[in-house]
Amino acid sequence: MGIEYTRICLLMSFGIFMQIGFERILQSTGRTIFTMITQSTGAIINIILDPILIFGLFGMPKMGVAGAAIATVTGQICAAILAITFNLTKNPDVHISFKGFKPQIIFVKNILSVGIPSIIMSSVGSAMTFGMNKILSLFRQLPLRYSVYTLNLTVLYLCLYSVLITVWCRLFHITTAHKTKTSYKNH
Repeated sequence: MGIEYTRICLLMSFGIFMQIGFERILQSTGRTIFTMITQSTGAIINIILDPILIFGLFGMPKMGVAGAAIATVTGQICAAILAITFNLTKNPDVHISFKGFKPQIIFVKNILSVGIPSIIMSSVGSAMTFGMNKILSLFRQLPLRYSVYTLNLTVLYLCLYSVLITVWCRLFHITTAHKTKTSYKNH
């Protein structure tokens, strides 16, 4: 079951990558309300589609775990489309164009210097969940409350991680705005 879910999510992962990328552009320009709208919309779509696709409601076929995965990626793709739309229509600071786009090694290095620590930070949550599952698997007779405890720890971690990302984006925005004002004064 897990393999089926993972396969669908990985094959359609462009939705989450585009969603996160375009949401970060909105955040870095100080338009965090639009990020909240895109994330909420994706989550609501997922919540609505989950029971419909899992249990086969409203004439849809009963899909089980595959339905959960399809609901997840559908929510992510819808949120990505909304984030792109907000960037194009509500974000005058950013003009998206691929005309004359040529990757340069210095920019790739700068992106990786920020991205690799972020990947490691994201992996901590997965490692924590894996570790907790391994510990709990040793005690098969433990009641369900320990699974709930693990879920609560994961939710707490995700909340703290969200706060960290928000603070990081705001600091980046403030730092960038300061450098931009300074560079305009010097020229």
